[in-house]
Amino acid sequence: MTHITGIPSYENICATGDRSWSLQLVDRLIAPATTIQESDNIGEVLQAVSDPRTWLSLYEILETRSINEDIRWQAGLILREMRWGTPDIEQEKLLRWWHEGDKILQEHALHCMPLDLPEIVAQVAGDASHPLQSTALLAMDFFFEQPRYQELKIKALEHPDPQIREYAAFVLLWDEPIHAQEPLLRATHDSALTVVNEAMNTLQYYHSQRVFIRLQELLSHPQEDVSGQASISYDSLRNSFGLALTHKSVVVRKHIRRWLQPIWEMLNFSEDELKLDGSEDSPVADNSAPANQKITIKVPLDELISTLSNPDESTTIIEGMFSGIDWKAYNPSERKKLTAFLIGHSDILVRYRAAECFRTWNAQDSLIKLLKDPSFIVRKNVMYEMGQASPPSINIAHTAWEHFKRPATRFTHSHETLYTYVSHAPVDEAIRNLVTLAGDAHQLESDRTAAIEHLCKLEAHDEIELLSVLLEDEPEVTWALHISLLESMTTLKINRGNIKRFIHVDNLEMQEAIASFVYEDSDYSGRI
Repeated sequence: MTHITGIPSYENICATGDRSWSLQLVDRLIAPATTIQESDNIGEVLQAVSDPRTWLSLYEILETRSINEDIRWQAGLILREMRWGTPDIEQEKLLRWWHEGDKILQEHALHCMPLDLPEIVAQVAGDASHPLQSTALLAMDFFFEQPRYQELKIKALEHPDPQIREYAAFVLLWDEPIHAQEPLLRATHDSALTVVNEAMNTLQYYHSQRVFIRLQELLSHPQEDVSGQASISYDSLRNSFGLALTHKSVVVRKHIRRWLQPIWEMLNFSEDELKLDGSEDSPVADNSAPANQKITIKVPLDELISTLSNPDESTTIIEGMFSGIDWKAYNPSERKKLTAFLIGHSDILVRYRAAECFRTWNAQDSLIKLLKDPSFIVRKNVMYEMGQASPPSINIAHTAWEHFKRPATRFTHSHETLYTYVSHAPVDEAIRNLVTLAGDAHQLESDRTAAIEHLCKLEAHDEIELLSVLLEDEPEVTWALHISLLESMTTLKINRGNIKRFIHVDNLEMQEAIASFVYEDSDYSGRI
């Protein structure tokens, strides 16, 4: 990286999280002499140090139409990609940016809309005539699990613009919808090699024989970059099959071996690759030395507040301080002062780390108050820390359940919120709500799957047996819910349910679940 004379190298600033140069770097970003390469480098630095003092200037750059569009775009990227994020943008402002018609502001708005205004993103992503269709499509990589959104992403694989087709293959990676497998396989025949490579990269997570056969064909592609990606995806998928063949359960290993028979010769596993570690189902003894106990100290209150009040302090120092503090050593008076200081701090990093402090103190009221933070990343971490808090609290349970029901509580955050709820709620109440959630077809598949997993851990035998009827449903997005049900039924020894139609499903994880369910039950194994 090039850098400004008199300022440490950009690499050094990134490595140390040194914020003392942040404002000068923002000035440099808009200087006439700054090249595109240097603006990219400055962007990486400002993202890494995540200095809240830069927000106002960066938003001003983003919104000033007389500034070069490339620099405005860079300012928006920095704000979106800051390591510790920025406060959530109000819907009113997002809508104003969207309707004003400025392309740079519209593009930034689209990237910020997925949680609060998903329908605008989806509408643009599905509009082949919209100039920001590609931007909207990229914004759909997370938080768009529902089938109607999957259909939109899959349809984009047939778009006349190869960039749109490439982006479509990319955004299908995380959710892995079943109905995308065949379109993605067709995309490996695309005339644009960038589309072929992106499709292969996504297909490595589709653990099926159909995909394996196609990836093996592409190993001999004349273009080196294509054959190289094919090799990466092929090896990844082959390794997944290999792991299943060394499963701790012999019945699973045998079943997977039979299932893989059509491609067994192509897999060409060696004896060493299929060698088991330890005996079947036997616990592995832990002979390792105990991990070093974490050493913490009490930092004097005045010193702690002084350090955290210094806006130039590096993120490395801040994170190190939070990790090394013995929070329990502070007395009630000190805790009260620290609580007000941490909750009201301007730095998202400080508020993010404060959640662990409050959990250590079992300061439930402070955690609940911090859950109203203007930054999503802080709220997410607060919910996670609530899940680790003990003893169980009905107040946290009800707070988590209400938070879970909010439309913007999705993806990993919704799963962590559900975990927090179950950890604190009375068992009978949790089971009732989890059954309702799991059986509601209007809820997200991933949330329903998580509910089933929690019911299994709560040993809700009768409730899982009642929910086994869901096996008759077609998969909504993936096989995840069916797999979770089968695994739960295996664990709780529930042998009802017609699974004959699943025997030929071309999906590794589904076959592992079937093997455990069928062959662990001697009364059931003869019926398929």
